[in-house]
Amino acid sequence: MAEELRPSNTNRISVLIVEDQEIMRFSLKKALEKFENLAVLGEAADGLDAVEKARSLNPLVVIMDIGLPELNGIDATRIIKSELPETRVVMLTSFDDEQRTFASLAAGADAYCCKSIQTPELVSVIQKVFDGCGWLDSTVARHVVKVYETAEANENEESVEISAVEDVEDDGALSILSSRELQILKSIMHGQDEDEIAMRMAVNVDSVRTSVRKILNKLAGDERTHSYLAYLQPGMA
Repeated sequence: MAEELRPSNTNRISVLIVEDQEIMRFSLKKALEKFENLAVLGEAADGLDAVEKARSLNPLVVIMDIGLPELNGIDATRIIKSELPETRVVMLTSFDDEQRTFASLAAGADAYCCKSIQTPELVSVIQKVFDGCGWLDSTVARHVVKVYETAEANENEESVEISAVEDVEDDGALSILSSRELQILKSIMHGQDEDEIAMRMAVNVDSVRTSVRKILNKLAGDERTHSYLAYLQPGMA
């Protein structure tokens, strides 16, 4: 169930757009304003302004770019989520690399989209995060699956080597993600939507949405994601 809209916008989902490129920011604003369920409260062109606007406008959803001047979108997201935990953050980025993906996960954003996303799908994502669900782009899912499957393979190999020498049994704790959650991520990676995943796994759509939210929560708290955040911290732009 969606949480109550805040008093400033009793009938629509209030949105703050954070994007340093003026044309992109203008286009995104005009595109979102066409939808009656959304209200664009304001815009920000850098991370510091994004934090200040979030504090003053108290939007329900922030559309956040990663590569921002002054303060990058990952750090801005971390601050906003820590100060305004009920505000949802949709990370909208052109970056497609493992380090920034996991740094974004560690910052605690509620959804991760590439800028190639179509406007109707972005509006759907905004509604989903407002309703308390999470959302992952197929590109992000691919990065997560790759890292966790590689980590699992490495840990399995290390367990075999240790067992051969010390006769120690593997406790099976190879990943914070369950096999079911990895299965959902693989389905997302291959472009399947919630309905298709639910049908294939013989569960209802709400169960899939809950699982995605749990995946995001787990990844945000995992040491691996925070190690990427620390790696990028010195001078990410």
